[in-house]
Amino acid sequence: VKHQIIDFDQQYDSAENLRFSPWNGLVVHRPVGALNRLRNIVYPIVAKYRYQKRGLNY
Repeated sequence: VKHQIIDFDQQYDSAENLRFSPWNGLVVHRPVGALNRLRNIVYPIVAKYRYQKRGLNY
């Protein structure tokens, strides 16, 4: 295995900016139920707030 140069700050920033939502998948795999529909509304609002606190655009 070749020696790797690790830039922790760059890797950290990259990982911090990843986004995941089960609502972006196939329709048959979407979450079901009222609580999950509510999460689909609330989570983006909270994520936008967190990004703004870090000085980033959501």
